[in-house]
Amino acid sequence: MLLRGALLRWPAAAPRALRRLPFCARPRCAGGLPPTAPARGLPTPHALLALSPRAAPALPLSLRALSCAAGKGKAKGGKKKDKDASVASVAAAAPAAAAPPPPPANEELYLDVDVMIVESTPQSSQLSSLAADLEACAPSLLQAVLATPLAHPPAALRALQTGAVGAELSVALCGDEYLRLLNAEWRGVDETTDVLSFPQLEPDEQHGGAVLIPGGHALLGDVVVSVETAARQAALRGVTLEEEVQLLLVHGLLHLLGYDHEDGGLQAEEMAAEEARVLLRMGWGGAGLVRSAHTGAADAQQQEPEGAAQDSGGGGGGGGGGVLRASRQTEVDLLFCDLDGTLLNSQGLVSPATAQALRAAQARGVRVLIATGKARPGAVAALRASGLSAAGGICTLQGPGVFLNGVLVYDAAGTLTYRRELGNDVCADVLALAQMAGIPAAAFTGDECACLAPSELLDVLHTRYYEPRAQLLPSLAALLAGPPVVKILLYAHTAAAIDALRPRCEAMLLGRATVVQAVPEMLEVLPFAASKGAGAHRLLQALGVPPHRAAAIGDGENDRDLLRLVGCGIAMANAVPITREAATHVLTRSNDQDGVAEAIERFIL
Repeated sequence: MLLRGALLRWPAAAPRALRRLPFCARPRCAGGLPPTAPARGLPTPHALLALSPRAAPALPLSLRALSCAAGKGKAKGGKKKDKDASVASVAAAAPAAAAPPPPPANEELYLDVDVMIVESTPQSSQLSSLAADLEACAPSLLQAVLATPLAHPPAALRALQTGAVGAELSVALCGDEYLRLLNAEWRGVDETTDVLSFPQLEPDEQHGGAVLIPGGHALLGDVVVSVETAARQAALRGVTLEEEVQLLLVHGLLHLLGYDHEDGGLQAEEMAAEEARVLLRMGWGGAGLVRSAHTGAADAQQQEPEGAAQDSGGGGGGGGGGVLRASRQTEVDLLFCDLDGTLLNSQGLVSPATAQALRAAQARGVRVLIATGKARPGAVAALRASGLSAAGGICTLQGPGVFLNGVLVYDAAGTLTYRRELGNDVCADVLALAQMAGIPAAAFTGDECACLAPSELLDVLHTRYYEPRAQLLPSLAALLAGPPVVKILLYAHTAAAIDALRPRCEAMLLGRATVVQAVPEMLEVLPFAASKGAGAHRLLQALGVPPHRAAAIGDGENDRDLLRLVGCGIAMANAVPITREAATHVLTRSNDQDGVAEAIERFIL
């Protein structure tokens, strides 16, 4: 099988050349962007990049020969949209081409692959490497699909196997916001997702086989993947970003070839079987997205009691609906607790009633662990006065826990088993931005942190929030020459200052790092796709505890993914709105009213 791959930049504001409704969109991953008003007039797959002699040779075949521009491309439950006038004018200018007679079936299929990166997606070495890997594996992937298909393959796949000498596949890598806009434009669903497929492969009813453009090529269509959602899902599943995108590519390609699972039944079973077979043939492993989703739903129905609440927020997984959440009657084996705003009251202390409730949960056989944005020494210090960091407590230097918002994870023996780090470019950019804004910043390297300028707020970070005292370093070069930075915390005098800085920080770090907030006056920069939920998922795997047998209590934005991960997600009465929305239950008491004790009494004991 031959390959001519091209790595292109897909302009975010390019004019629309073909209107295609996505065949399938899978549910929003936990951590997806909140809905906003949909934007119209978005570029669709195979959009014109530029009508210049230099750019034209790199255009997808669908724009170089538009004889198939009037294809079907219909979404489930949607109506086909009319073609743009721009398409009609270009098609009218293109010379008419008679449909070629179908050549005999050819075992060697010429594959033309265009891997595009949406212009609004920041370029990075990881992204470029990922695109190159996709280009390299695409021919083998299509060959794996064509090698031993099912006894009754979809009509589109049969058509491809009957006469085409070549095929064109376009893959676009983008961010959450861009895919959200595509989803809103073409499906009327104003939220992000992980993958969209835009099929263009059509049977030729007159000549047999597939509708071909001159030269005997068939247009497979486009697979659009959000690398941001893929990264979050990869972190939750404990796989690499490349492995997650490979699964999404297989899923999307099968949709282009006519496979479907949205209506369940035999079609879903066939697609699940084909996914598993292709993954095995490629040596990628895994059961595939369809089978994983259906298996997960079945397991949840068996494991959850009758009357369990249905969470409408959705989650990752091929074509499923919401995920079943635990009710009060569900047995909980493990409880994650946040610290600031949850376990700790406004004075930074654990009340006697809350400490007693935690010990009662432990006596019941429930393992209580900490999942916090603090460094491990800070968490231990915060619990020292209540005795909860002593031997047998809920947070010790010899036990498990999730720290620095999931960047560091320690196993049952207190050994570091997972660590994420920020790139030096991210550190330099964030510290420069903080300096320009006049906001103090602390760079955490693990159990220690450093700063480039003294500040009374960084002293408060140590005395009030128990974090390690920041070591003053002479220069950025000295900081970057030391241990790798895993988190940067910016601490302002007012929440308004952080609110003003956050959009600038997020825009600067898009695709390179994750920005979260736990305290109104603080902003935290983490490695890309890092979160408490991702760290907790790894710890649950290490401890052998299924997520549906775990509970979590939190209040901040940084607790949202954690509450979505577990079977019983509990938000404090003082929780921010997005965390309350992610929770299974919202308490009536705040951290100053022993809210954690209320949660344990209602859902644990």
